Amino acid sequence: MKRPTPHRGYVALFSVLVLTVLLTLAGATAGLSGFLARMNATDAENRLVAMHRARSCAAAAFLLAAQDPTYEASNAIIWLTVEENCRIDSAQSQGNEVQVRASGSHGVSTAAVEAAAVITASGLSITLWDEI
Repeated sequence: MKRPTPHRGYVALFSVLVLTVLLTLAGATAGLSGFLARMNATDAENRLVAMHRARSCAAAAFLLAAQDPTYEASNAIIWLTVEENCRIDSAQSQGNEVQVRASGSHGVSTAAVEAAAVITASGLSITLWDEI
């Protein structure tokens, strides 16, 4: 009859520990990559919302300039909703031409629009629209 050796089972125990560590690392890596992908999607959405706010402010500046040919603004806050706003950084009218720089932000993202238009009695003709 063979006597059991006291070192029996260490290989199996060590194998289980190694596999546990590997599976834990694989799960943590997958979770982290999912989290980072979600943050990238959130950042993209923040940039998109910020750009739409800047566009809205530029359009509002053109509307105000069409109503008042002598319209000038510097750091004017435009409230889009009760909680959301944007800023007309500058708006200058020279004759029937209007130049506007507007910005909007959402979260940590900021966007800006530089635009110019010619306002006539028959309408508005945008001559420059640059999204920054």
